[in-house]
Amino acid sequence: MVLPNFLIIGAAKAGTTSIAQYMKQHPQIYISPVKEPYFFSFEGQTPNFQGPGDSDTFSYAVTRLADYEHLFDKVNGETAIGEASVSYLHIPETAERISQHLSQVKILVILRDPAERAYAHFMHQIRDGHESTIDFSEALQVEDQRIQDNWMFPWHYKRNGFYFEQLSTYLSIFDARQIKVWLYEDLQKDAAGLLKEIFYFLGVDDTFTPDLSVRYNISGIPKNRTIFNLIDKPNLAKKVLRPLLPQKMRYKLRKSALEKPLMSKDIRNHLVNIYRDDILKLQDLINRDLSNWLS
Repeated sequence: MVLPNFLIIGAAKAGTTSIAQYMKQHPQIYISPVKEPYFFSFEGQTPNFQGPGDSDTFSYAVTRLADYEHLFDKVNGETAIGEASVSYLHIPETAERISQHLSQVKILVILRDPAERAYAHFMHQIRDGHESTIDFSEALQVEDQRIQDNWMFPWHYKRNGFYFEQLSTYLSIFDARQIKVWLYEDLQKDAAGLLKEIFYFLGVDDTFTPDLSVRYNISGIPKNRTIFNLIDKPNLAKKVLRPLLPQKMRYKLRKSALEKPLMSKDIRNHLVNIYRDDILKLQDLINRDLSNWLS
């Protein structure tokens, strides 16, 4: 039986998909073929989430240990074995479940300015055709009701950004030496350097250089829904063209079909005020200057 010795636990919309894809290129690293199995968040559960698209999002969740073990059946000599599930950072009791199964696991965390993260997740939900409003302020206003109505965590735009609280839970359960935290800014400024640090942390060859030319799972609002769906959703045209277009070209086409309107200053100020205390405590916890998150 093979189980992970590292986990990428979040945050959502902080570059975890890109990082996982880059890590997959390393010959000493094996990452689950299911990018987000959610196992430690929902072990033994059958949640009945009610939000638009929630059933699709949860359809690839793995909730039985035997099925989770099967995700790692094809490990073949790799020494760093893991998976990435962004629900692990913020869903209560996840850290405790992880410790019960994987007490010595290494935990990778990438954090993003919580206001920007919330907005990126909002645009992600629009991109995927789930969000019914294009007004971010309105989505924030109805968030508490959506949570009460059992909408899945991708709808928890604001709630998911209290990182100090979330990390404190992990640090109360795991040795601090098992946890490594980076910022989304690190990925943007020096992706190669960030990957080198990850490789070193995992004890694999840190001189390996992955191809970093593609950014994955980019958020945005489709410029034209019909054209975007042709590029993004399963259809005959996509099936025919897929073998003819290199992966990099497909991702560039997808990116070009999206636009990213700026978040309004008023909404950002509102969110910064909500997160201020958490950010101030977080920067002391992780020993990083987060003053730009407060501006």
